[in-house]
Amino acid sequence: MADLATFLPFAAFCLLGGVLVGRGVGGEVGRLLPLAVVTRLLGSVARYEVLERFYSGVGDAKRYFGYGVIHAADLRAFDFSFLAPPETRPWWGTRFIENLSAFVVLLIGDNIRSGFLAFALFSLTGVTLCVLAFRNAGHDERGYARWLLLWPSLCFWPCSMGKDAVMILGIGLCVYGYVGLAGRFRLLPLVAGVTLLTCIRPHIAVLVAFALVAAELFGSSAREGGWWRVALMVGMGAAAAVIGLSQFGLDISDLEGIQEQFEAASVRTIKGGSAIERGSGIAAIPMALVNSLMRPFPWEAHHVFALFASLEVWGFWVYVAARRRVLRDALIGWRQDRMVRFSLPVGLLLAFFYGLAMSNLGIIARQRVVILPFLFVLVALRRTEGVRALRPATPALRPRVVG
Repeated sequence: MADLATFLPFAAFCLLGGVLVGRGVGGEVGRLLPLAVVTRLLGSVARYEVLERFYSGVGDAKRYFGYGVIHAADLRAFDFSFLAPPETRPWWGTRFIENLSAFVVLLIGDNIRSGFLAFALFSLTGVTLCVLAFRNAGHDERGYARWLLLWPSLCFWPCSMGKDAVMILGIGLCVYGYVGLAGRFRLLPLVAGVTLLTCIRPHIAVLVAFALVAAELFGSSAREGGWWRVALMVGMGAAAAVIGLSQFGLDISDLEGIQEQFEAASVRTIKGGSAIERGSGIAAIPMALVNSLMRPFPWEAHHVFALFASLEVWGFWVYVAARRRVLRDALIGWRQDRMVRFSLPVGLLLAFFYGLAMSNLGIIARQRVVILPFLFVLVALRRTEGVRALRPATPALRPRVVG
């Protein structure tokens, strides 16, 4: 009862914040934002109950909260020594989430339900930034807002204290910063997004940085006189690659070491009844995409969560197949569309990575939430939007006056 007494005021404050922010941003995203806060509230409660009832209260989220409670007390005493980089394990990943949890607990109090809701709002902020970027790119945001703000798995999996919620926030910052407004970068959120991804999973930051480079190289920057943007993206991609791979003791030319990291990550996830076999040779490439984007198949759903994931992902692909002609027409001129130009390479790279590095259907279904903002771009495009070039129009020629 004491937990509810502190959780309910925080939940009411979040709902009020959703209403006020929604009025500020306007449009479909603003209209749906209060409802999205409610779905994240329910999702965070459901995630906590699942953790307690199905997993006997054992999970990373409980450990993050326990660490946060301990070190929130240190923060109150102005003791920041626990933030020092550890000597025995990486400073990023789990360590970063532990430290972040301490600041969250400091702000909202020692209530695990409130902690779940706070992280759920991190992920909601990320998908909201993606929708705003979609609107800034000149698209009709209505469909994309509904997909991202109300999609079931996005209202459930990243609604607990953990890496997934912060990953989606980092993704949203990258998309929002790259798309920018009127074809101009917003450098601060872009750098903040790549930095945040590096703090969670450096290898994902590397993939996103490579996608940024590809988006600029595929684009029309040369015709727009924007080669400085290509140089900026290449520099950021190289920096992210060097920093990210260095955390694993690798360099960008160590292809054998990178392959070993993939294999080690895959082996760590082979456990439980949801384990699957990895593909080998050239077949591993298409199977990686199938694993991350289409599984579990309906006949592989042996419990309620797997059934939920299967129905969700196959419902999505049935919808894509039904509007394939619209999708084909909408993708005309994709190179001039900053949102699509970034979403295609980063979505494929992430899908390939998760499908190749994960050998457990349950983990793949949970990690898929990071890919969804890029997949939903495809189904949210309208037929007439893809043919529109977003580069500035060529000024009309005026007759030359000879005096």
